[in-house]
Amino acid sequence: MKDKDGPGLIGSLFLVFFFVILLSVLVNIGEAFPTEEKVRDFSKKVEFFSKFFPEWKGIGEYAKTLVESASEKAKGYSSGYEMVFNDPVRALEVLFPVLLAEYLLVFGFILGILSFQAYLVLVVLLLMVGIFLYKHREALEDLVIKWRAKQLSPFKDEKIEYILALLLKNPVPASIFHHNAFEGGLLKHSLNVARLSAKLAKERGLKVKTAFLLGLLHDIGKLKIYRKVPAEESAPAPSPLEGKKKDKKNGKKPKYKWEGLHVNQEVVNKIFIKQLEEKLSLDLPKDPAYWDVVKTADMLQTEKELREGVYEIKDLLIPTIKNLPEGSYWKKGEYFIVLAHAFCRTLTELLLEQDKGLNISTEPDRAGVHVIAYSIPKQLPIIKQIGDVKVDDLGLFDVKVGKTLFKAVYVFPSSLATNVPETEEEISFVQRV
Repeated sequence: MKDKDGPGLIGSLFLVFFFVILLSVLVNIGEAFPTEEKVRDFSKKVEFFSKFFPEWKGIGEYAKTLVESASEKAKGYSSGYEMVFNDPVRALEVLFPVLLAEYLLVFGFILGILSFQAYLVLVVLLLMVGIFLYKHREALEDLVIKWRAKQLSPFKDEKIEYILALLLKNPVPASIFHHNAFEGGLLKHSLNVARLSAKLAKERGLKVKTAFLLGLLHDIGKLKIYRKVPAEESAPAPSPLEGKKKDKKNGKKPKYKWEGLHVNQEVVNKIFIKQLEEKLSLDLPKDPAYWDVVKTADMLQTEKELREGVYEIKDLLIPTIKNLPEGSYWKKGEYFIVLAHAFCRTLTELLLEQDKGLNISTEPDRAGVHVIAYSIPKQLPIIKQIGDVKVDDLGLFDVKVGKTLFKAVYVFPSSLATNVPETEEEISFVQRV
């Protein structure tokens, strides 16, 4: 606001500030004169404060420029008093910026202290928050798991969310060796089976939510069977799966392996479902149609996973070759040829021995294809081209042994079958149509 007969408030304050500076110049003419030594000392102060208070660096550089500029204008005079008496205007141009620079130095120092304190307060607050989070990490983890369970559940149902939270908190694999054999594999497989069960239940006029719940429970006993242990240890009993801290010596995480109790998985599954049924007051249906839906969904999901190459079957290659029935293979030069039907059946039998809960048949489907066949081209080192002849989508050749044509064979490097003698019959490969 501006008065009628005088300057406004801001103008008045500026005049007061100007006269204070001017008075200080007159009182400190001798000290304000920018000698070379004063310029050097001022530069050192600016550099020193800039190291500790980076926020002040811009103000400090400006103040340093004022002093250096004043020093250039003061050349030819030995003192401030001499300059005032001989050239008062120049004295004002020289001494005022120097004094202003001094005030800026003090102001910058105060600003730096305040900024430092602000950072210190922020660090203390962050430290306190970190300590709080560490002390309550389990409770916070539970909250995150419950939130994730709500996101995964298509229904607003506390019992379904509890089962999902149980699977999230114990991220076991769906199997140790082959079937979704990775941390959290059981959750992924069970969730897919549950969704497919709900879809099939809707088509068959059954309760969708009930089918979804049973889909989540169909392999729940594996939470009691599987555990994660250091590679050099064994698993005497199940335990929660918790990753251990990094090795302090080399900074690397210790190697782990998955192990399972040698118990009947089906029995453990039924016992655990019964326990959950009592604990959560689950009203599980007696109608076998629901479990038929889940079984079908599990089979379809297993087939889908096999088609996608999810199953790890590399370790079963040599055992399968050793267990092949007589008359189902030939060795010629660099090739080991196996009838696909015999190979798939033998591989499936070995797979079921290791994973008894696997919903897979040793026999081919209606199209004459074993379910395991979809994983073979993606998992095993089959030969895919011989001369101009290439395999089909399932990795198969047709082969002529002597005068007999055999359809659907796999061809492996002969080095895999060291104890198999070579056949004397002529062998030629035929492109499958």
